[in-house]
Amino acid sequence: MFFPPPGLRPASIGCRWPGLATASFLALLFPLLALERSRGADRSADSTAENSERAGEPMPPKEALSAITTTLPARVTLLAAEPAIRNPVAAAVDAAGRLLVAENLTYAEKPLKTDPRFRDRVTMLEDADGDGTAERYATVVDGLEGLASVAVGRGGLWLLCPPRLLFIPAGHLPPPGWPDTPDSDEPARRRAAAIPLLDGFTISPNSHHTFANGLAWGPDGWLYGRCGASSPGEIGPPGSPAAERVPLRGGIWRYHPERRIFESICHGTTNPWGLDWDDLGDGFFTNTVNGHLWRLLPGAHYARSHTVEPHPWVLEPLGPHADHDHFDSSRHWTESRDGRADAHGGGHAHTGCVIVPDEPGWPEALRGRLLTLNLHGRRINVDRLDAEPTGIIGRHEPDLARFGDPFFRGTDLVELPGHSLAILDWSDTGECHEGTGVHRTSGRIYRFAFGREDAPAAPVSLGTDLEALPAADLVGLLQADRWHARMATRILADRNAAGDRQGELDRIVPALDDLLAHGDDVSRRLRGLWALWVIGRVDEPSLWALLDDPAPAIRVQALRLLSDTWPIDTVLGGRPARGNPPHGRALDALERL
Repeated sequence: MFFPPPGLRPASIGCRWPGLATASFLALLFPLLALERSRGADRSADSTAENSERAGEPMPPKEALSAITTTLPARVTLLAAEPAIRNPVAAAVDAAGRLLVAENLTYAEKPLKTDPRFRDRVTMLEDADGDGTAERYATVVDGLEGLASVAVGRGGLWLLCPPRLLFIPAGHLPPPGWPDTPDSDEPARRRAAAIPLLDGFTISPNSHHTFANGLAWGPDGWLYGRCGASSPGEIGPPGSPAAERVPLRGGIWRYHPERRIFESICHGTTNPWGLDWDDLGDGFFTNTVNGHLWRLLPGAHYARSHTVEPHPWVLEPLGPHADHDHFDSSRHWTESRDGRADAHGGGHAHTGCVIVPDEPGWPEALRGRLLTLNLHGRRINVDRLDAEPTGIIGRHEPDLARFGDPFFRGTDLVELPGHSLAILDWSDTGECHEGTGVHRTSGRIYRFAFGREDAPAAPVSLGTDLEALPAADLVGLLQADRWHARMATRILADRNAAGDRQGELDRIVPALDDLLAHGDDVSRRLRGLWALWVIGRVDEPSLWALLDDPAPAIRVQALRLLSDTWPIDTVLGGRPARGNPPHGRALDALERL
């Protein structure tokens, strides 16, 4: 069932809600993909795609592919390139394994920042035969401005277009059998149907590259995002008064679609542009200039490089969670450009973050490691996450890959089904300040596949739309590889938000309880806990009981879920009125633990 966010009735947004119980809303777009390359000519002739880059042209896509070297066995293919894709800034994967790519053509040097000729879009790619090359592509949404990220879930499409977070309900997408034509204006109409849920994500007029970005679903069912410290904002629903808005001064934030709550979770750093969670639910994010690796600790105040700590009582902010930098930090960070930081790891700027699951199918040397793209070093950095008495420390390991095209500018890393990664290449020179102009007619996405012989068989056949599976089958996917487990959890959360009208979710509770209690390892047990949480079938007494579990990770996650509705201080020290304050038992448990 497709549904609007809470509080929005179908009539209020002028659409008709199709009563489709199993099909993914993105599956409705499948006929679009039959257009395949027919849109290529239109895209290549797009008059808005004017280049202002003064450094020449990138390598042709196939030559750029040949110029990639890896330190571990991997099958590297060109998933997509211009004209199908241009300026890819972020991507998400739908329940059938298709890639939704945010293409940003409006990002520009300052004189052109608001040029009306440039508009952004979301493109869907499909690699139907699994050979690492997308055979089909189609525009899903067009006419956007400032598109920084895309996510799918909770009955629609989420678009971060600072200063707004937008939501396009599924009801505005064409039903089966109504495909768009190459000259259709439907993608533009979908943009017009977007509902602004939040605003206030200000873009700094001086440091316009630090804007809010990076939508990602956390294991707790919240929608997470990031923002640079140079783009301060006051976040709230459109029209909300200043007193009810939450200040954002850089760091990590999250939004709960059902509760309609925005929180700034941790504060500081410079320009975070990557976020992921490990198998035990610990979040980590990557950053630029003042340390590349940080652990997501709710309420933490982290060191800043160019901005002043806004909280008057923070005496010493936390530093990065790594024992190394990827440039000579005894010198100014600007001296790490143009290959001068090659021996240290490539440079000060990082984008994207994937923590490789510790499971068969991935190379042993990558399991549990954190991967991030080094912008100036044109490579994939690797950090080993070591547990220490005081926390988790990232330690440098050999780079996974290097990219020989001088125009390679990695913007995102995305985990794909089948133990593989998508690497997004903005395909330009310079860096985030765009002092040399923008090359708008190029963009590439590479696929790194690590198909090891010890990889278990895929739990479902290639291209299966997981949205169509019954809830019992989704429980089975929780015990498969991490990609399928995460997608199953997201779909269960969607169904709970839509309403368990046939008791389907109630019937899977015993299986989830059993997985939590008797899973093969702690990570599987946690998947059972998170699934119970997102469908609202775990109560407070059960979480209290888990505080005595012998597994530390279970105790940690139980405590995080117990505190999920507690109000959290803002970056300035005030505490929003919304939320349930902790009671005496909670404080006693914290002291005991």
